[in-house]
Amino acid sequence: MVSALYTAAVFTYLIFAYAYSLLDDKARKWRLGQRHWRSVKIDALLEGKTVWFHCASVGEFEQARPVIESLKDGNSEIKILLTFYSPSGFEVHENYELADCITYIPADIPSLVEEFLSRMKPDVVVFIKYELWFNFIQIIRRRNIPMALICAHFPEKHFVFSWLAKSLGSKLKLLSEIQVQNEQTKARLNQIGLGNVLVAGDTRFERVVSVSNESYANKCIERFMEDSQVIVIGSNWPSDDNILLSALSKFSSLKVIVAPHEMDQSQLENWREIFGEELMLWSEMVEGILINKRVLYVDTLGVLSKLYRYAHVAYVGGGFGKSVHNTLEAAVYGIPVLFGPNNARFDEIQQLKRIGSGFEIKNAQDFSKQLDVLLNSEEVLQTISALNEEYFDRNRGAVIHATDWVRQSLKVKKPS
Repeated sequence: MVSALYTAAVFTYLIFAYAYSLLDDKARKWRLGQRHWRSVKIDALLEGKTVWFHCASVGEFEQARPVIESLKDGNSEIKILLTFYSPSGFEVHENYELADCITYIPADIPSLVEEFLSRMKPDVVVFIKYELWFNFIQIIRRRNIPMALICAHFPEKHFVFSWLAKSLGSKLKLLSEIQVQNEQTKARLNQIGLGNVLVAGDTRFERVVSVSNESYANKCIERFMEDSQVIVIGSNWPSDDNILLSALSKFSSLKVIVAPHEMDQSQLENWREIFGEELMLWSEMVEGILINKRVLYVDTLGVLSKLYRYAHVAYVGGGFGKSVHNTLEAAVYGIPVLFGPNNARFDEIQQLKRIGSGFEIKNAQDFSKQLDVLLNSEEVLQTISALNEEYFDRNRGAVIHATDWVRQSLKVKKPS
C-alpha cells in the first residue's frame, strides 16, 4: 500500500515537472535528460566490476569524488557509473575523467528502475547523503546488490521521522549500510528501528583538504588584492545580495571577490548598480595589467573553491533562500565563514557555529557588525584559524570507511 502511494506520488510529480518544463529552461533540461541513460555508451561498464554512485547535484558529487578517486587509484578492474538528478550536476561533471559512464537517474518508477538496472548491471550501489529512492532501494535489494547510503545526515525534522512517512523510513532497513555524519543521526535512525548504521563522518572533509593542498597561484588576483583585506562571497543568490550589497558599500577599503551560484545577467547588473566602475569581470582580467578595482566579479564556473584561499573572511550564499551552500570549501583555509539563517540541515555548519568559526547573520546590520569585528582583530582571525585546523584534523576518515565497504562488497583487495 505504502509503495503504491509512493509510486503514485512520483507519477504526480512527473506530470507537474513535465508541465513546468514548458516554462523553465532548467526543468526542460531535466526532462530531456530523463532519456539520456537509454542511449549512453556502457561498454566500459561491462569490462569490470561496476560501482554506481548516485548524486543529486554538484554538492553531493563533491562527497562522492574522493571515494571514487580512492577506488580507482591503482585498480583498473573497478568501473564507475555516475548519475545525477539535476542538470547542473550533470552539465558540470559530464566529462569527469574517472567515471566510465555518466548520465541522469531515471524517475523512481518500478518499470524504469528494472530497465535501468538491467541495462547498467551495477555490482554495488552507493547513494549520497539525502538520496532516498525507495523503489530503487526495494528492487536493488530484491536483486541482492549491495547498496549503501554514505555521508547521510538526517536532521530531527527530516520527513522519514514523521508519522506520515514512517513506513517509507522503515525501508531504509533494506540498505546494506548507512554511513552517517554524526552520533545524533545514528541515534535518530536507531529510534525508528534501524541497526545498519555506522558513524563514518563526511567525505567532504578529505575533498576540501585535497583541494586546499593543490598548488594554485593567480597573479591577477594578487595584484587586485594589493595589501587590502579581502572577502570572498561564494554561491550567492539575489536573496543574499539583498543583505550584502548595502553593507559592503560601507567598507570602502575592503576588496570583494564574488562568485555567484548562477551566471545571471540581472544579478550582475545589481552589482554594477552599486559599484559601477569599481567592478571588474573575471573574464576581463589580463596578466600584466594593473587592476585598480574594488570588486572582482567571477563570471565563470569551477574556480570558487580555489578563490577562498585569498580571503580574510568568506560569505557562503544560499542561507536567505533554500539553504546554505558548501561552507567547508571556505573554512578549510582557516578563515571565518558567514552565512544566512537557513542552515539547520547541515551538521558541519552547526559544528562551525559551536566552535566559534562560523557566524549566522540575519540581516544587513548583523553582516556589518560581524565584518567589523572580524576585520579589525588579527587575534580573532588567528584564533579562528587554529580552531578550523583542529576541526578538520578531527573530522577526516569518512573516505576510508566508504572505500573499505565498497571493496569488501566487491571482494576486491585494497591496492598495495
